[in-house]
Parts: sequence; structure tokens; C-alpha cells
Amino acid sequence: GGYFFPGNPSTYAEFMKNETAPPRGPELYDLYNSTVNRACSDANPANGYRCGPANVGYLMQYLQTPVYVAENQFDYEQIFDEMQCPKEQTKEVEEYVLYYGSVMRASIEKRVVASVLGDGLYFPSCLQHTENLNKPFNSKLINNTSYGDSLADWFFGKNHLPHILFQNSTVPTC
Repeated sequence: GGYFFPGNPSTYAEFMKNETAPPRGPELYDLYNSTVNRACSDANPANGYRCGPANVGYLMQYLQTPVYVAENQFDYEQIFDEMQCPKEQTKEVEEYVLYYGSVMRASIEKRVVASVLGDGLYFPSCLQHTENLNKPFNSKLINNTSYGDSLADWFFGKNHLPHILFQNSTVPTC
């Protein structure tokens, strides 16, 4: 998905040293000279770089328009590429994947599930990046509803289906 980044997660190296993640600088959030959200940058003049599309997890609190977020709880690309977790099957890697999933889950609960704007969400507990999001009408069902059906119902304002599809699992299930 595109929910980069959930709060301020520790990289794999920081996690292994039991270090708290330092605030990430513009180098992590710069995205092709993107524009930033004015309300967010006005509220954060020293950290305006955090207000662009590369930091949706932070930016969401300043949005006034409903959004539909599709994100895997255990985003493979974020975990193994951005956070530099080794692609190995070890106890340490498993612990990091579970840690990252818990950070993602907490951020999604705070920024999307608790939103009063009418946001939508498709949030399966998958260890994938977007492979399972590319065919929304053939997606994993959550609450007996597909991502595509929920998104279409939300977008067209029909309100016949659930718009918050949150698979609350602490381990990857797909």
C-alpha cells in the first residue's frame, strides 16, 4: 500500500540494538519534490517535510477530506526494503516483523479507524506489499466483504457495506 510510514518505526538495526528510532529527516520523506499539505506544514514549521505524500501516517491527522486506505499490516516493502530487515528466516526477523505490524496496527487504529471524516480502510494481516491489492474484487474477504466492493460502496456513497475492513491479527495470515 501507500501508508508510509506508520508513526516513527525503528529500523531493523535500531530494533536489534533496542534503540528508539530518532526522528527521520527529509531524506526519508522526500518524494520527487512533492508538495506538502498546508495545514500540516503551518502546524509544523520546523518539520514541514513530514507533511508530504510520503508520510501518510503523519499527514492523515491534518486531512479534511475522507480517504480510503488500502494497506497490508505487515508491508513487505516497508519492512525488508525501507527498514532494512534481512530477508532471512530467523527468530530476530520474525520478532521484527511482529514489531513492525504492531506499529502499523496502532497507527492505522489511531489515524484511520478512529477518524470521524468517513475514511475507508482495507487492512489485511498480510506480509505482502501490494500484490494482494491489485485485484480488489478478488481480494481476501474481511467481514465477508472484498476490498473492491467496500471501496466502490464507499466511493459512490451507497453505505450498504462496511468501509472499515480491519483484520485484527498480531501475526501475518497471508
